[in-house]
Amino acid sequence: MPAIYQTSALVIIAYVALFLPNAVTALANPIQQIPTSLDEVARSLGKTRHGVVRTVLLPNLRVPLVSAFALVALTIVKELPATLLLRPTGIETLASRLWSASGINAFASAAPYAIIMILLAGIPALLLNREITTSLRGVDSLPQPVAERN
Repeated sequence: MPAIYQTSALVIIAYVALFLPNAVTALANPIQQIPTSLDEVARSLGKTRHGVVRTVLLPNLRVPLVSAFALVALTIVKELPATLLLRPTGIETLASRLWSASGINAFASAAPYAIIMILLAGIPALLLNREITTSLRGVDSLPQPVAERN
């Protein structure tokens, strides 16, 4: 494995191994909530498997895909251990620059990297919060049982 050590390919493989479970977990429940009858109807209308994915599955997963992407992007931005261990020499990331600057108590030079990381983390967090708030509003508008109305 010395030929692949400290290459971008190894970092990408490590990121996939680390963050694919986050994406799969974020998409598992929304995929299970799509009725199988939609798939069956599309197949009965002559859609191929690719056509069913394109016309039924992806439109129903648009918001969960954005949420999964935001979650993985947020996690990647703040990833440090794998980056420090596996990155090619001379390649810097936001997390590694912030780590280097704060490690030598150069907090003024670490501040721009920290602000960028906060902004990059804040946008996905804002999108996730907006999605959760929107979905909870839909639950609040459902009729409540008689015992809870009082």
